[in-house]
Amino acid sequence: MPKIKDLDSQPAGQYAWAAARDAQRYSDECRMLYSGKKRAQIDSFRTLVEMAYTGVRDEPTYRKNFAVIKIENGLVRDRRMVREIDAICDERGYEKTRTAQALSFRIPA
Repeated sequence: MPKIKDLDSQPAGQYAWAAARDAQRYSDECRMLYSGKKRAQIDSFRTLVEMAYTGVRDEPTYRKNFAVIKIENGLVRDRRMVREIDAICDERGYEKTRTAQALSFRIPA
């Protein structure tokens, strides 16, 4: 069972649109820091997460030190796949985090 971190982050409120645009811009900048092989690995893991949960974002969010696969308002589709994803997270050192807004998987760079 992977360690699950609970984060206490607040929504952006009236600045949500600008915050989303800035986050997307920063993600595009950081995407270039990852090799093609690492990006393919992240995309294939996102596909696995999509098979287990509903509400998975279309693209991972890239940061300098990690990439995030986010599940917003998601429900479990397949419990067996969720257990397999948890095993993959333990094996590869991925971090599972929960916030008030979503469930996320952090993949180290």
